Amino acid sequence: MTASPSPAKSRPLAKLGIAALAAAGLLISVYLIADTGFEAVGQAFASAGWGLVLIMLFDLAVVSCAGLAWAALTRPAWKGSLSVFVVLRYVREAINSLLPVAQIGGDVIGARMLTGYGAPVNVAAASVIADKTLEVLSQFVYTIAGFLLLAGRNGSSDLTPGIGLGLLVAAPLLLAFFALQHSPAFAAFERLLLKLADRMQWEGLGRIAGLHAALTALYRQPIGLALGFLLHGLAWVGGAAEIWLALQLMGHPFGFLDCFILESLSQAARGAAFMIPGGLGAQEGAFLLIGGALGLPAEYALALSLMKRASQLLLGIPTLAAWPFLERRRPAPAAG
Repeated sequence: MTASPSPAKSRPLAKLGIAALAAAGLLISVYLIADTGFEAVGQAFASAGWGLVLIMLFDLAVVSCAGLAWAALTRPAWKGSLSVFVVLRYVREAINSLLPVAQIGGDVIGARMLTGYGAPVNVAAASVIADKTLEVLSQFVYTIAGFLLLAGRNGSSDLTPGIGLGLLVAAPLLLAFFALQHSPAFAAFERLLLKLADRMQWEGLGRIAGLHAALTALYRQPIGLALGFLLHGLAWVGGAAEIWLALQLMGHPFGFLDCFILESLSQAARGAAFMIPGGLGAQEGAFLLIGGALGLPAEYALALSLMKRASQLLLGIPTLAAWPFLERRRPAPAAG
């Protein structure tokens, strides 16, 4: 009997591709900083001093808000502790920001880890899919608001047509992604996964039965959906407030609406480059281009990006260190 090829054999190529994207993004980031001037960017970054601690606290609040959004959406189906959702949201964020995975790897792991606290596998997986959908939809609204503010400024930027075209392309894709989750095609995909699990004897994958039903149930509770959407929106606006605070600390005050435009559009650029680990290069390029259109000097735009990355690093490393201990909460597979 011929052995079936192992999925693990394809992983080195996937890892190599992601590593190549990460390396390319890092080189772009370094080039942009070098072109602007290491000394100028370093001085702008250092001018914030201990203000980095305040930025870290802001990051904690923003990630906690996103964790509460996940909880608000999920708790009608599974009464997990709010602290569980917040802690696991930190894990999702740390993995997506710091590890060489596409920026959705942490979400997959977050769903798996949620089962360790008692959530059924189908509910855990459905909750992450629905939470990610709400997060992306709220970000789209956030990006539209930033685009409209940019378009309404005196002397509208040359970037406006390109950003508008990007939004026109993204809108039907988001609607299609949302519609797919409600369509019979998703249920057919679930059946295909279950057949594959049975054939390959993947017990863990087999426990995902009922995913489509769980996802549909989550979307049928308007209060949870509305609260999750609003909390994600609050988290996005909190990112703009963080930009405003960071520039205040650097001694280069910037209007809040301009900070809103900068953060909303740069986050959209980073989201579009989701295959690049941590959005390396995409975030720096977006801050440079959009900040320049708003009148922000290049050294401050890049120092802002570095400050956000420094905060993610200082918060993410302890979270990743705690990850193995949190994984121990995962339950043993149920007896068949």
